[in-house]
Amino acid sequence: TRDPNDGTSGGTSGVTDGDSSGTSAYIYCVGGRNRGQTVGVVERLCLETLTWSRAPRLNAPRGSHGVAAAGNVVFAVGGGGVRSNLHDAEALRVEGTPGEGLGSSWEPRGFVSEARHAVAACATGDWGIYLIGGWGDGDSCTGAADALILDDAFSFADDFSVFGDSKADPRSLKGGRGWVPSDADLKSRWRSLPPLSTPRKLHAAAGLRDGRLFAFGGRTSDDPNVGPTDSAETFRVPSMSDDGSRGVGSSSSSASSHAWKPVSPLPAGGACACACVDDADRRADAVYVLTWGASSGGSTKAVPTTRSKANRIDKRARKAGEAARLAALARGATEDVAVAEGNAARAAAHAAEEKKEIGVARSGAEVGGLWRYDADDDTYAFLADLPLQEWYGFTAAAFEGWVYAIGGSTKGRWTGAAFRFPVGGGGKGDAGDGEWEELPGME
Repeated sequence: TRDPNDGTSGGTSGVTDGDSSGTSAYIYCVGGRNRGQTVGVVERLCLETLTWSRAPRLNAPRGSHGVAAAGNVVFAVGGGGVRSNLHDAEALRVEGTPGEGLGSSWEPRGFVSEARHAVAACATGDWGIYLIGGWGDGDSCTGAADALILDDAFSFADDFSVFGDSKADPRSLKGGRGWVPSDADLKSRWRSLPPLSTPRKLHAAAGLRDGRLFAFGGRTSDDPNVGPTDSAETFRVPSMSDDGSRGVGSSSSSASSHAWKPVSPLPAGGACACACVDDADRRADAVYVLTWGASSGGSTKAVPTTRSKANRIDKRARKAGEAARLAALARGATEDVAVAEGNAARAAAHAAEEKKEIGVARSGAEVGGLWRYDADDDTYAFLADLPLQEWYGFTAAAFEGWVYAIGGSTKGRWTGAAFRFPVGGGGKGDAGDGEWEELPGME
């Protein structure tokens, strides 16, 4: 987010773009868990001075929740509260003229139909916020996906029955305990999307400006004998501009487009993860995926350590996927069916090639690392190991050529550590050419 009222703007109000001066950009770290306690503390990192400061506390402490920002508003959604899972969302506006009180406190922003934690949240530019997956009812993963559309210039097309006919009904709430929606909550615009094809928790989610959503990795069970999944999937949010022309998130109106579809799996095997998108990146289709776990450095490499090896695996897998797609078309299958078969063949070929190249079983240890996922080509490029060993539960954000990784636990201990890595696209050089830079830790 950008804040024009941090003392550097000379009183200028409103949202500024990446070329404007006098406005500082911030990364917000919202709530979470600290030594077993669910907290409502909010801190923000100024990317100009690289210093931390406190921001207004959450109204409801929450952990394992979703956080995303759009239009200079930070949203905190769902998660585990002090007593139970939460349905509601709250938002903090971080812009406004001094003295108006904007941004002084979090405000209710509706509710999702299923209370859950271990979720993932993301945004599609400045026009949509999403809560995806999670752990519901205390005994199972959920594939629930919810959307809050913020841009009034776009409305859902009538033929997209994928969205609920009405807003969430408080009588149909699932999970949670003793929560009653406020008047502000009842004015929400949250709607349900089709569920994930693979219900999951502790996964990564990311959204692109064109309406494409992605979910990567995570766990599909609480069984300690079942490791995290390497699967990934995508969904395009359908919408139409008021004049009837296709706008952001446009897609075919066929029934098959109203479902999540598989994409290439995580190249290092199953892992829990987080993800982020740099809106200033010259690669508009780039998603940065950070897998949690032990870094692969040392004598036993579990992931490709050079981009050339990772790209070689991707090239072979793409070739197999394209052959399967063409074979499906040749026997008379529709384009949607052919693409689905091609993606499945590509995923299987990717797994087989990785085992052959690296010699590591995919059911082994969780491998931590930073990857760039190309959404158009459906490929991954390995960028770097994690800067800390056995690093789990951290979050990530990207801004003007840097990927930031913050918080979590390392070697079983909570940490406020923060690092950033240059990924290019914002004048910081070519992706993968740099090293992690340690930043001041959270307070």
